[in-house]
Amino acid sequence: MSIPFHGNYCGPGHRGNDFTEEPIDILDEGCRRHDLCYQPFSPGANCDCNRELVEYVKENMPYMGLELLPKAAAIIAWFDSVGQWGC
Repeated sequence: MSIPFHGNYCGPGHRGNDFTEEPIDILDEGCRRHDLCYQPFSPGANCDCNRELVEYVKENMPYMGLELLPKAAAIIAWFDSVGQWGC
């Protein structure tokens, strides 16, 4: 099941039509990188992927337009909290 949050890659199960689509922007690129790293149904195995996504988003926030900042902040909040369970 796919739950799109942003672009082609941000959101659970939202993997750009099996990685055939290009990211639409810098935030979507971060989500694509996370999706490539992520191992479904592997609790604790994705801690590094989640941390790397948070670092990527934080580093690239200055280059995002105002419309992306709330979504970037939501990704950081989610992966800094729930995304660290089991890590």
